[in-house]
Amino acid sequence: MGMLSLNRILLKQERRRRLRRIQAHNELITKVPDKKDSLCQQDDQSQGGDRSTSSGPNLPEDIWCLVHSLMPLCDSAHSACVSRTFLRSWRCHPKLIFSEETLGLKQKEGRNINIAWDFTSRVNQILKNHSDTGVKILEFVINNRHNVNTCQLNSWLQKAVTPGIEKITLFLPMEYREEYNFPCSVLFDGRGNSIWYLNLTNCAFRPVAGFDCLRSLTKLRLYGVCIRGDELGHLISNCFASEELQVWCCMELICLTIPFWLQRLSCLTVRVRYAASDREHSSKPHHFRLLW
Repeated sequence: MGMLSLNRILLKQERRRRLRRIQAHNELITKVPDKKDSLCQQDDQSQGGDRSTSSGPNLPEDIWCLVHSLMPLCDSAHSACVSRTFLRSWRCHPKLIFSEETLGLKQKEGRNINIAWDFTSRVNQILKNHSDTGVKILEFVINNRHNVNTCQLNSWLQKAVTPGIEKITLFLPMEYREEYNFPCSVLFDGRGNSIWYLNLTNCAFRPVAGFDCLRSLTKLRLYGVCIRGDELGHLISNCFASEELQVWCCMELICLTIPFWLQRLSCLTVRVRYAASDREHSSKPHHFRLLW
């Protein structure tokens, strides 16, 4: 019995010594921080102690959306790939301007690349990632080497022209003048009611009687557009807010009647002759009559 009691006492003493060693080791760890952690703390303190603010100022999301809307189109698309805020903003980006410059193709001139394929694929990708809402300004600047077919262009317009849009500009090469008909259907269902600026170049535009899809239109510019006097009359007769009408080189336009109720119309420009480079395409003399 005496030997058993002695063993118990020795075992308790050994446990106490182990416990003291463990406590001493823990105290040493708490007093001497890890070098890596200390460096991180110093780095945080040198940057203000908050890593989350080092990525940029803490601004409301609507401010970031405004900043994003002011960027060039190509930069806006790139920034949406690295920022969730910009990605949300991109899905309703208000300004879609498609040209070689905005798509980053201008600097590739002279290189061995397929401009037509690049232009089409980039426009398709941008419109695919857009949410079909929020577009205010839409502009297409297309030239011969882009080789955009009419069906493709119609699908782009159908995708991008949405309720709330305000400005549409379509620049096409001369070869499209008679082969491409601007689809009036993209303006139906209220999608054209908010448009106040419409600029069409080198295409056909055929509004029918009763066409009233551009009620807010104030500025209309047509250059090289195939449109007759009665068709243009169908259009402007329901544009009660019209202030500016510019018609250049629209050779099908022989007579135009301006309704008397367009009291806000203050600027009317009609140019019936082609430029020197275009005269060879027209061998007939052109006469124009304006009735007001």
